[in-house]
Amino acid sequence: MENLTFKLPISPKKIAMVFLAIVIFLVMANIVGQYYKDAFAGNEIVLKIIRKFNLDLEKNNVPTWYQSSTLLLSSFLLLIVTLVRREKKDSDFRYWGVLSAIFLYLSLDEAVSIHEQLTMPLRTTFDLGGFFYLSWVIPAGIFLVIFFFVFLKFLLRLPSETRFLMITAGMIFVFGAVGVEMLGGEYLYLTNDLPTRVNDFRYALLTTVEETLEMLGIVIFIYTLLSYLSPQEAEARVLETTKPIKHFEGKIALNQ
Repeated sequence: MENLTFKLPISPKKIAMVFLAIVIFLVMANIVGQYYKDAFAGNEIVLKIIRKFNLDLEKNNVPTWYQSSTLLLSSFLLLIVTLVRREKKDSDFRYWGVLSAIFLYLSLDEAVSIHEQLTMPLRTTFDLGGFFYLSWVIPAGIFLVIFFFVFLKFLLRLPSETRFLMITAGMIFVFGAVGVEMLGGEYLYLTNDLPTRVNDFRYALLTTVEETLEMLGIVIFIYTLLSYLSPQEAEARVLETTKPIKHFEGKIALNQ
């Protein structure tokens, strides 16, 4: 089997900067739109554009498309790592494969909001409120605890820089997706869900922080994966170029 290679046309840092610029644009468009939407209450065209950049509307808008796409890209990069590590006979390739499957699900969930379907059944069954008002955070928290203990040894075996960046990306993403979401649940609980029915700029800022942290976490994660893949690609090319040289040198020695 030929060595798998992964050659980037530009550096991981430059790719990450492009994604970061997109995140900044989306966040600013959301904040401006939420702040000025009352001024355009009678202009349906402008309001439609504002809704297309609302970070809290988790379907049929630009931020949702962007986040789902970057999660899908993460899944694809993880799949490449899986194939590369399997070819190198690294037993940890299974962990990379599981991560690829998880991010594929996250991409789908971002597009259709599967996790939100758990909120009402859990809230009704267990009479939940406060920080657990958005009740899907409970199974999410249980999953994160299990994930941590299952993947702990795998994380410790990673190169130090990769491990640091991956943990940093995960903490930022989880703090936004679960931690700030719990703060939002507490706010909704105390205000009797009013932000879902009336304009509330304070709640819009809270959801903006949540979504921004999620997007930043994914940018760091993509950069981590690209940086992790690049040295392996270089190593694969070195192996491919040195094998013929060694074989040629061996033939010369035999002839002598």
